[in-house]
Amino acid sequence: MLYGETPNPLYERAVRSHRLHNERWNYPMFVLREQIAGGYWNKPSYLMSLIVQELAKPKSERLEWLMWVDADLILINPSIPVSVFLPPTHLFPDVHFLGNRDQNGLNTGTFFLHVHEWSVKMLAKAIAFPMYRTEIDLGVSMDQEAMAHVFNDTTPYVPKTSQDWDRLHEAENELDVKERTKRRNLRSSVGGTNGEILYQPRVWYNTYEWHHAYEGKKGNLLVHFPGLEDDRWRHMSDWLDVVENTPTKWDVPLEQTMYPDEVKDYYTGLAEASKTLKQADELAKAHENEADQREAVQYLKDQAEELRTLLHFGSDRMKSMKEKVEHVKTLFPNEGT
Repeated sequence: MLYGETPNPLYERAVRSHRLHNERWNYPMFVLREQIAGGYWNKPSYLMSLIVQELAKPKSERLEWLMWVDADLILINPSIPVSVFLPPTHLFPDVHFLGNRDQNGLNTGTFFLHVHEWSVKMLAKAIAFPMYRTEIDLGVSMDQEAMAHVFNDTTPYVPKTSQDWDRLHEAENELDVKERTKRRNLRSSVGGTNGEILYQPRVWYNTYEWHHAYEGKKGNLLVHFPGLEDDRWRHMSDWLDVVENTPTKWDVPLEQTMYPDEVKDYYTGLAEASKTLKQADELAKAHENEADQREAVQYLKDQAEELRTLLHFGSDRMKSMKEKVEHVKTLFPNEGT
């Protein structure tokens, strides 16, 4: 998105870094240069228009995914194809959103949207959110907060940060069975959590530049400048000088970066969590009417529900998910016993 009476040369240079990357990998590029909605609502409105245009084409001619990138992100490693982050369709056919979160929750500086009717409906809800949920203050980043609320619209509380997850886990350990069941039923009704949304490690493609340093390392895809206020322009200028004057400095071949191994481990872990969750559900159902197994079955259900919550809301917390998978597996009977 680049519009306004006075062009911003730093944003124009940042966009050029993406244009060169797109030309290298033969990706089409779309830049909004005129306002089509008020303020922050330009982003979801423009995205919805692009997806609708693609859906109007024959399926064989459509793009499959769109990657949104704010104007204050600079592409620093053009050797990384963004397709490396996309889910294997044979394992995750229903995933339509790939995004990331920081200490404040969802960050929509960059994310992936599947060209699918689900994306149209989600964006429509986000755009309409301030009209049908007038009691909610969306703050400054209204489109971002609206999207976060849409993802979690029907539940009273969904953890946003690592600290929130820790507090939730501690609190739930103190709940009685009745209250845990109540919360489980609430979470199972949350809109948009049937595998459509995946959160990924933020540093993969939303790596931040802080006031004091860059949080990434050589080989990272890009650099983002949120929260720097007026200091943003100096940092952007310094990075753009590096990218334009010494383009090979941060250019690292894909196979020499952390991406292939980390992305593979991520999707392998999610697949294993899904498989374990299915097994747990089937085992609990098979033994739920056995009086002598009632307590064990209830504990299995509770642990499976914690895994389900991680899978649907915390897929970027891979260490916690792997630990929960291993614990749930210990509740399965050994074969042959």
